[in-house]
Formats: sequence, structure tokens, C-alpha cells
Amino acid sequence: MRFLQSFVTPLLLAAGAAQAASSWGFDDAKLTVSGKKPGGSKEKDVREFDGKSPFLSKPVNFDTSDTFKLKLKTQENGKGKRAHQAFIVFREPTSGLEAPFPLTVKDSGKATVEIKQSDLPTQLATSNTPLKASLVIASFGSSPGFQKDIFDVQLTRDPIAAPVSYEKPLRYGKQHEIHHIFKADAKSPPMGKGVDKTRR
Repeated sequence: MRFLQSFVTPLLLAAGAAQAASSWGFDDAKLTVSGKKPGGSKEKDVREFDGKSPFLSKPVNFDTSDTFKLKLKTQENGKGKRAHQAFIVFREPTSGLEAPFPLTVKDSGKATVEIKQSDLPTQLATSNTPLKASLVIASFGSSPGFQKDIFDVQLTRDPIAAPVSYEKPLRYGKQHEIHHIFKADAKSPPMGKGVDKTRR
């Protein structure tokens, strides 16, 4: 998975910044968070919303074994249409790091995406603060794209699950000065005993 720090801005620029009567948005959104339980999976959180009031005030809890599924319909000027770019983006608010997840979109505009917590990059999966989830919808033409935060994601981990840790990668840069001590050059060995020194 590509892990980007500045993902949203290029998309919106590509969508066209010209103001027009029509614009991109969405409708009929349904968010489902389900977890694995003995005997099968169980829905833990189901919410429905639309583009008129897209932000969910209550954070979405996302546990280790949970599966996050979002369904919606992308629209241009209020009519269902396939958008060429449709992503849900998880963002860590402190660092600004982002992880985009593309939605599969049909010609009718029906779109869906399914995410597991293990799909998140380590830098986001280890965050102690809620992640921001934003929706990006854009396409070719002059219609402005849609980009808004739609809910917060509170990550939790099962105590018996394997811990997730993150170590900063090695960065090449200026290091401390190193002083080398080189071994002295080898000298000719002494002549052995009993050798005729007069022999040439």
C-alpha cells in the first residue's frame, strides 16, 4: 500500500478547481463495523448518513479483529454517476500522515470499500489519538470535487492480540567524526640463524 503524507490536494487539483453549477457528492451511505465472534461475525456498529450532513459526531470504534465496510453512491449534480476518484483517507492528526483506501465504483455510482485494522500502516495503527476519516470524490471535467472529514476513528486493540510497534527507519545523514588507527606497515623478517651471510 502506498503511504502518503500529502494525498488529498493533488487529487482535488486534478478534479478541476473551476466553479460550476454541478458538483460531486454522495448519498445513501452506510457504515458497518463487524467483529469476529464464536459462531460467526457480528455487527457492532451500523450507521446511515448522506452528503447533506456527512459528519458523524460519535467516533467509530475500530478493534483488532473488526472489519470496516462503507457503502455509498457517488453523485454528480445530485445524480448517481461513476467518479473516477473515490477514496476514504485515514489521517493521523498529529503527524499529518495519511493512508488512502480506494472505493470500488460502478457505473451507477454505487461504491464500496472494506478495511481491516491490519490494513493500516504501522504509523497509524499505533496512534494514541483518534484518526480522522475523510471522503474524497472527484472526476474529470469542471465539477468541483468533494473532500470532507466524515468521522473520527478510535483504534482499540484486543489484549491478547500481538502488539504492534514502530521503529523509526535509519536515516542517512551527518555522523560523528571517526578516527582510524591503521596498523604499521610490515617490515622485512630477520634473517634466520645458521644462514651463510657471505652467500650472495
